[in-house]
Amino acid sequence: MSNLDKEAIKAMLLANRPVRPLDGLAFLSRFSLDEYGTISKAAVTDPQLSLWMDMLRLKGAITVADGAAQDAKVYLVAKGLLTQERADGIFA
Repeated sequence: MSNLDKEAIKAMLLANRPVRPLDGLAFLSRFSLDEYGTISKAAVTDPQLSLWMDMLRLKGAITVADGAAQDAKVYLVAKGLLTQERADGIFA
């Protein structure tokens, strides 16, 4: 089996895995204290970021694969609050 076949199978399995919400506390624990502080500080003057954080607090859980979570991930990277590598790990 070629590496391309293995990658295709891996992608298919990941796409078909059940998507479960992640408890808010478990999700927030993926951030370092510095990352959390930087994001919290930025949210004071950034209404979009503030709204996203409030939504997480109120809902108490996050499904990292859903559209809103992926939008937040892209936003955090675009604003320079997370590197792409860290965002990929946090939202995995």
